Amino acid sequence: MAGRGRALLRWAAISVAIPVGLAGVAAAAVYAIGEMRLDKRFEAVPVTPLRVSKGNAQEGARLVRVLGCAGCHGTSLAGEDFYGTAAPNLTRMARSYDRDHFARLLRTGVRADGTSVVWAMPSDFFAKLADDQIAHIYAYLRSIPQAKDAVGPRRFGLAERFAFLTGSLFLSAEVSRPEQPAAIAPKASESGFGAYFTSVACAECHGFDLAGGDGTPPLALAIQAYTPETFAAFLKTGKTAGGMDNLMMSGVARGRLSVLTNGEVSALYTYLSGLPVE
Repeated sequence: MAGRGRALLRWAAISVAIPVGLAGVAAAAVYAIGEMRLDKRFEAVPVTPLRVSKGNAQEGARLVRVLGCAGCHGTSLAGEDFYGTAAPNLTRMARSYDRDHFARLLRTGVRADGTSVVWAMPSDFFAKLADDQIAHIYAYLRSIPQAKDAVGPRRFGLAERFAFLTGSLFLSAEVSRPEQPAAIAPKASESGFGAYFTSVACAECHGFDLAGGDGTPPLALAIQAYTPETFAAFLKTGKTAGGMDNLMMSGVARGRLSVLTNGEVSALYTYLSGLPVE
């Protein structure tokens, strides 16, 4: 009986060890695949020289607000934990990257070493950023004191690496859009301003076609509730045409769009009002 009991214990141990071992092998495979993804190089993505001589730091400060950089990188731009991803310190990056590599990072998500940032960096929405606006942002980031990193580097764990297999986590470089950015962004007085501005500042929430989705309305429909005056007031104060706060957009208006000039607001209203309502 004692020998039979030892045999049963041995088989019980084996029955536990096999799935544990298989789970370990699976975890190791997931980790290794994730490591390969994180280390994938995109060095073939070209570094295109900016076609402007220098940027304006004051305008760069305004663009940093309009584009919502603080939403991921923190109010001091020294980095922040953004839903488990370490958004880096922009005041340091602007000093460790030259302008052209910085532009490639913004537009394609490719770092200076050829690896890609992950989903949190909206490079597909910044793909059309004009050379002069990137130069302005770069000049601003280099003009402010370099801050200490607010968060340290973080290597993804097993859960995030598994997300690569399911497609819920992706590399920004793999979803970046091939664009031909302009050297100079359109001015508010020019016909291309509305299309350009919405493509870099509105598409992240409302989609590239501005048709909305995931809780955001089509902009062609939303603008119908506004006159030029109430639209301008909304972008400055966050108060809708009915005098109420909007759950998401009021904060965006006050924090980002309130720095638009009167000319930009007027041109934006004209463009949105001309979109077809489907």
